[in-house]
Amino acid sequence: MMPRSEAVKAMLAGYEPILRRFVNGELSANRFESEYLKYFKSDTKQVASKEFDTLDELFANVDDYVKDPQLRAATGGIGEKELRRCAEKAYDLLYSSE
Repeated sequence: MMPRSEAVKAMLAGYEPILRRFVNGELSANRFESEYLKYFKSDTKQVASKEFDTLDELFANVDDYVKDPQLRAATGGIGEKELRRCAEKAYDLLYSSE
């Protein structure tokens, strides 16, 4: 595997604490949704890369998260457990090989 560029490392550094805290159960899904969306939308260090694609896919998952079970069923959204699985997968892809 090719070493990560410094730009990709800088981009990933900002997401690691948010993802780690959610994966470790320190953040609720609602709090994670709020923090991740806010950070992603304002991140000026994003660079085109496979790592960004993973973060962007997680953004779509977070956007699909719906807390209310009835609304979730009506909209086809995802719940907290599924969102946590998506975040765990992203965390493993982005940070487990470091």
